[in-house]
Amino acid sequence: MSDPESEIANLQRVVDEHPIWDCALFRACERGELSRDDFRSLFGQYTHYSNNFTRYLAGVLLSCEDDLLRARLSENLWEEGGGAEPGERHAELFRRFLVETMGVTDPRAVPKEAFTELFVSRYLRGATNPDHTYGCAFLALGTEGIVARVYRILVGGMLKVGIPEGELGFFKLHILCDDEHAATLMEMMLASRARPDWRTVCRRAIDDALTARMQFFEALYAHRRQALPAAVASRVRSMQPEPLPPSARRHYAGTEHGEAVAPETDALLGTAGATQRLDFDARQTLDVLTITLPPGASTGRHRHAHETVLHVMEGTGTALIGEQMVSLAPGDTAFIPRWAFHQMRNTGTQHLVALAVTDAPLCSTILETN
Repeated sequence: MSDPESEIANLQRVVDEHPIWDCALFRACERGELSRDDFRSLFGQYTHYSNNFTRYLAGVLLSCEDDLLRARLSENLWEEGGGAEPGERHAELFRRFLVETMGVTDPRAVPKEAFTELFVSRYLRGATNPDHTYGCAFLALGTEGIVARVYRILVGGMLKVGIPEGELGFFKLHILCDDEHAATLMEMMLASRARPDWRTVCRRAIDDALTARMQFFEALYAHRRQALPAAVASRVRSMQPEPLPPSARRHYAGTEHGEAVAPETDALLGTAGATQRLDFDARQTLDVLTITLPPGASTGRHRHAHETVLHVMEGTGTALIGEQMVSLAPGDTAFIPRWAFHQMRNTGTQHLVALAVTDAPLCSTILETN
């Protein structure tokens, strides 16, 4: 039988090599692409998981037959519950963060999404598994052991959007203390190391815990990306900017309220395509349009000096960006770099409608100035 340190090191490789660390949410967080609203949505759902954490610990406590190990885990439960001050329990600290920093009026009233319900139920099943070794591994290396790494990623993203470091005490507390929690659970996990299937059970439990969290993060990120642009498009359509003073109108290519753009007849969209410039009071730097392609239509292959963020609202199709072909469906967003040749095609049976945001006005100003 290998020594405990070697066993933990082998299991730690299961954690380090798991695809959770390459999930879309973490990548966006590290690139600084998540907004304050994104974090509000993330933590609004995460509170349903946090509220149940003492239940997860109690599940492992229930299956433990060693009274000394139960006593040590009870210390973790005591600390998680706020000790002698229940108002300082970790779930309550997290709720305070949501209210005071993220502006969530009543965290308990945040509707629970279906993917959050699935995440919490999977965690309850894992922690209350009658196989004590499985439950300990699930919560040790699969949960408590990754808290510091996960929270460092999230804290880095929140700092990028201007959330003050002094308001992130909940996360710093867990970065510092959950390694000790993991150590207690690992001691409980190692207590059954003599059983012949110990490694197999531990590996499965760790993978199950990490996969459950990864799928929750992926579902939440996809949900946020799909819901947010539709709301943005709705607001853009409804905006009615005040007329600009005559002295400022020279900065705009069109009228002060935006303009309709006639169907293109050149290689950009072809005779079947049409664009509509939306009312948007930022046209010194941004141009916001909808692009509509009927079934079977495509744009010409072209390029330009400005960047474009393309968000699909209706229909399906493809976009060739440089040498890469990507599929388009409602909720998908594509980025087109400057000077990259690109072409969009409607491959579906209904109109393909996309919201396009470009920095064309800014580019034009820079080129004219130069």
